[in-house]
Parts: sequence; C-alpha cells; structure tokens
Amino acid sequence: MKNEDNSILEIDRWLKWLKMAAYVGIGIFAVILITYAIKFRAFYDGFKAISNIPNDWSAFGSLLSGASSLLGAVGTVGVMLLAINQFKIQQKQILEQSKKQAEFESKQLEKWAEEARILKFQLYLSHQKQFEDMLLEFEASSRFRVNKRILYKKIFPKNNSNYVSFESEAGEDGYSFIFELHNKFNTLYQAAFHHDMETYTPENLVLKLNSIVKKLSLFCIESAVIGDLKDINKCNGNTGINIFNLYGTIDNIELLINSLSSFSGLGIFIKPDFDENIISYKLEKYYLGNCDTIHTTPTFNGLKELADLQVEFKKHINKGLFFDLDILHNKSDMKSTLEQWDRAIVQLSTDQHDIENIKKLKKAFSDSYEENSFEDFLSLRRRR
Repeated sequence: MKNEDNSILEIDRWLKWLKMAAYVGIGIFAVILITYAIKFRAFYDGFKAISNIPNDWSAFGSLLSGASSLLGAVGTVGVMLLAINQFKIQQKQILEQSKKQAEFESKQLEKWAEEARILKFQLYLSHQKQFEDMLLEFEASSRFRVNKRILYKKIFPKNNSNYVSFESEAGEDGYSFIFELHNKFNTLYQAAFHHDMETYTPENLVLKLNSIVKKLSLFCIESAVIGDLKDINKCNGNTGINIFNLYGTIDNIELLINSLSSFSGLGIFIKPDFDENIISYKLEKYYLGNCDTIHTTPTFNGLKELADLQVEFKKHINKGLFFDLDILHNKSDMKSTLEQWDRAIVQLSTDQHDIENIKKLKKAFSDSYEENSFEDFLSLRRRR
C-alpha cells in the first residue's frame, strides 16, 4: 500500500511539471505572436493593415509553424519523460511484487516443511505408541517386562523424528533381528525334539532360552519363586524362566516374537514342524530331570523329587501335575494338593506298573518335603 501511494505521488509530480512546461510553451507561443503583431504593426489599422501579399502570409505561417513546433516539442518531450518515468515505476513495482511473491513462496515452503516435520514427528510418536501398546498387552500376561525403547530401536533402527518406516525390509537390521530370533527359537525346538544331549545339555538349553530373553530386551522384576532359573551371568539375577512352567514361558515368548514379526510387516512366524506337545514334554524333561545341576532359586527339600515326579507324570499328561508354587510354603495347603495328586494318579489311563512307579515318586517327594522346617519356609518367603 505504501509503495502504491509513493508511485501515485511520483506521477502527480511529473504531471505538475508537464503542466508547467505546457504553460511555458503556450506563453512562449503567445509572446511570439504578440511580438510579431507589434513589430510589424499587424492590426494597427484594423483589418485594413492585413496584408494581401502572399509572401507576408508565408512568413507569418513560418512563424506560427516554428512557434507550434516548439510547443509540440515541449509537449512530446514531457510525455516521453512521463512515459519513461512511469515505465520505471512499473518496473520497480514489478520487482517489488516479485520480491514479495518470492518471500511469500519461501515462507510458504518453510511452513509446509515445518508442517511435514511435525506430521512425521507425530507419525513417529504414534508408531512408537502402537508398538508400546502391543508390548503392554504382552506384559499383562507375562512375568517379563520389556525395555520398549531399546526393542523398538532394534526392529526400526532408522526411525526418528524426521523419518518413519512402518515395515522392516529384507537386508535391514530390523529384518535380521527378527530372522535371528526365529532361527534361535527353531534351534531350541530342534534340540528338544531330537534329544541331542551331547550338544544341548540342560545348561546349554537354559543359556539358549535366556539369550533369546536378553535379545528381546526382556527382564523379570518379580522376586524369585521356587523353580526359577538363576541368571548365571548376573549375580542373584532371575531369568524369569521357571522349571515347573517352562512351556508357558516358551509359549509366551513365541507369541511375542510372532507379534513383533507381524507388527514390523516381516511375516516371519515361528511355525515348528514338530508336535508342540512332544517338544514341550521333552524340553521340560531336560530341565526337570536335571534340576539338581541347574542353578535354581530359591530351593527346598524335595525339589529334585518333585521334578522327577513331574517328568514321569508328563509321560501320560503333558500338563503334568497342577499345583500353585505358593502352596509349597504352606504344609496344610500342600497336604490337600497331595490328596488331589493321589486322585489324579489313580485316574491315569496306563498300566498298574506305571501308576505304582508314579506313586513311589510322589511318596519320595512327600517324605523329602516334610523334612523342611518352619525356618526353611520362612527363608523361602523372605527370598520371594
């Protein structure tokens, strides 16, 4: 608006100068005519003094022509100067308008870039939130907790506030991470199915399972219960893997790996080619049958006998004998549980020899369990 006002004032000034030039030109023209009339006594005697001689009129015409030419020249030059000045003003306005347009476009591009950055940042936060919500669902049914930020970076290492990818592509770190977990888990299944104890000792299997837990950035915040496996790489550490509920732990972790694979769009799912019931039995048998050589915490009299009983019972029912670990701290509740076990053993669909063998193992556990003193159970409670 200010530039437009300045342009109007500039044109007005030029118009004033042109008006003055026109007045000067007209004045000069009038002076010439008056001077001619006085000098040659034109109209001195009225119309009688007007000459009839053609040469006089020719001279008078030349005078008018010269005076008119001067007036025309002044007007032409003035108009040309006005046009030139107006052209300059227009060019200046065009340049100023172009500059304003460039500044506007630059600001608009900056605004769009900022909006795009904010949108990407919101997408990044939203993607992280969805990832964390999925892990919260896992934690709701698991003993484990997840270091969500670290795990997110392992699967989506390139994601940040300026770049968001919803899928991990082949050849990238996230893809390799899921693929490695898939292979580790299949190796665990293979070891359990083929019963290759020369290569996969119970402690090796513990290490393999625990390495998967660590790779997933999982940690157990609960106090140790009977049958929990110690983290041999961490003083007084609890792996969260329980010798009496091994299959539940494995199934829980398998579900997490498959969920991560689905969320990242990889579609690499753990699908064992073996009977999972057989795998469950054999893998737990490794642990339960060798619990005296595995670092467990806390322990009590009868732990080895309980493991032997569970191994034998699992030959007939995969789930084994059901009991709550908390019952072990209360002899009165444990007595009721032993009676339930007696009824479950009698109902087994197997020959009498197997039933008698299971009864012997059950009695061995019961006798050893009774040797625990009140102080032993009090100690167990303190270590929970």
